[in-house]
Amino acid sequence: MNAERTYHQDEQEVNEALKRQGIQNTVDDLLNPEIHPEAVGVLLELFKRPYGGPMLQTIAAALFRRPMSAAQKEEAVRTCLRICHSGMDRPYSAAEMIAGNALADNVGPQHVREIGEMLLDRARGERRAVFARALGKVANDIAISYLHAGAKHPETANLAITELARLLLPGEAVEICDTALALPDLRYRKNVEEIRAKLQRKLKKRQPAHLTDELPPEGMQEWSSNIDGGWLPKISKGIRKVVEQGFGQKETAEIRTVMDGMSPDQIKTLKFEVTFERKSTSLWIQLSCDDEDAFDLYLFAPPELIRRLRSEIRLG
Repeated sequence: MNAERTYHQDEQEVNEALKRQGIQNTVDDLLNPEIHPEAVGVLLELFKRPYGGPMLQTIAAALFRRPMSAAQKEEAVRTCLRICHSGMDRPYSAAEMIAGNALADNVGPQHVREIGEMLLDRARGERRAVFARALGKVANDIAISYLHAGAKHPETANLAITELARLLLPGEAVEICDTALALPDLRYRKNVEEIRAKLQRKLKKRQPAHLTDELPPEGMQEWSSNIDGGWLPKISKGIRKVVEQGFGQKETAEIRTVMDGMSPDQIKTLKFEVTFERKSTSLWIQLSCDDEDAFDLYLFAPPELIRRLRSEIRLG
């Protein structure tokens, strides 16, 4: 009842502020971005005021549905972050609602470290787990590393694993679930168990998506090295530095899954369609298993791509 009265009071104040700016519609009307599409500036200023969580969520929805300049959007996201820093002390607080909705839907790579640190800050309480959704939306290497860390904490594991299950291959995600389920005080244990069960069902059906019987065509150049599983992240990092699209954490995890399933003298080939210098091209990775966790790894690609890979992949 108090929450309804608080929202009503906030609504009256916001609507009066809109009228002073020449907008006769209510804040609820502005959830339709075709009504006063130019209202970004006034909404941005209202978003900075200390209203309750439900009202700030309404203002944020109206604001982010409108086209904004890069500077306006950054200011709006920074306001989201400021609100989130204010605390996660109670259900449906402004911080929790903004973190789980407006922030998660509009965050950029430049905000990942700040959000990741909030996810891991135990002083913020168990509700900080909602920051996992924002990290999952960005899904770059740094965001995923924070999600890995979050999956090890009993308060944040559930939502961190929810995102990782979507971003990683099932085998790797199952291992993360198993680690979390070993935590004696894991929150929402049943949810993690259900995620694990779904992943196991996927594993029974799923074959590595890029595994192929094709051989690299003539004209491709080669880079090769004798490696164990520990070198794969360095090689993958070098590839990601060179190609613009088509090779990320999922592809690295897929290669690791293929390696884990190989026996000595087996050879497996994977073919990835990547973007290099704004053009689509094929990158072939061939694995020859010498011994348990010892492999000969070959990269096949057009000459210029191989030249760049040689300069970026550093195993020393």
